[in-house]
Amino acid sequence: MDPFERELVRAATREALEERCTQLRAERWQVESVKEIGVQYVRDGGASQHEETEFVALLVRKKPRLRPPKDAFRLSPGQNTDGVTWTGDVEVPPAAVVRHFGPPAPGDEYKISGEYVFTDAAGEVFVVHDFKSTSLWDDDFATPAEFWSETEPEELNISSRVQDVDLFVAWFLRALKQRLA
Repeated sequence: MDPFERELVRAATREALEERCTQLRAERWQVESVKEIGVQYVRDGGASQHEETEFVALLVRKKPRLRPPKDAFRLSPGQNTDGVTWTGDVEVPPAAVVRHFGPPAPGDEYKISGEYVFTDAAGEVFVVHDFKSTSLWDDDFATPAEFWSETEPEELNISSRVQDVDLFVAWFLRALKQRLA
């Protein structure tokens, strides 16, 4: 999860660019770089040409800290997960997930050995699962039982119909952190 937001600002003059950057600084943005770009325009099949200079600034800021309520999501085994797709991942010890949420529900028994299905108040589905991480996929990998008892961080995928899963990830990590504390 990238902790930074980025904003690309374009302007025809350096003064206009600086004015916009000043406005954004009030919103806690920081200028990372400014470039002057020469742009050549060709019109009418090459009959008329002119050049312009464009000023571009890249600004960054730290994403606001997400503090979802404790009850923002709930474990919802058996929910329909049709149409979910990979939207992110987290690195956590699988054993910590098992301690907090219980054993995982079976996955497809091929690429996914186990999964946890959560829903939010709107009924959106969020699935936490391994992916091609166990001997179901490759005989040289850990068995599903070994994987889910691992105390070192492993990558777990987040799948959903929702593309922005940052709030769910913040809730999930906070739930595990509180359990480990």
